[in-house]
Amino acid sequence: MSKKLFVFLLVIMFGLRLSIAQTEIVKVAAEDKQKAERFYNEGIKHYKSAEFQQALDKFDAAIAEKDSFDIALYNKGIVLRDMKRYDESVSAFTKAIEINADAKYYLFRGQAKFDLVKLEDAFDDYSKAIELDTNY
Repeated sequence: MSKKLFVFLLVIMFGLRLSIAQTEIVKVAAEDKQKAERFYNEGIKHYKSAEFQQALDKFDAAIAEKDSFDIALYNKGIVLRDMKRYDESVSAFTKAIEINADAKYYLFRGQAKFDLVKLEDAFDDYSKAIELDTNY
């Protein structure tokens, strides 16, 4: 076998293995996303039933599967606020904002800061929410 043919076959085999590996990574990522979304939906169901601790557990599970799941962090913040755990609520909203600077995340973080009587900080968040979306 010529050296060129041998190198060509190695490249094809390596490329095939790489292609298979990339497919597996995408498949695993999709499965993790589905798992995260399932936990998230279960969290919403518990929240609507006023089962706040169970909702919090499900949102935490969703975030553990997909740490960039900003809407799960946002909902975690809402649950924590309803549980009167305001500092933790602010933290959850802050993490959501770090991922996606959405106006409603600022609005709800402002409300949690208002609950903590951090009025200037709350005002800053309300102002940012309005800056991002004039409907607020």
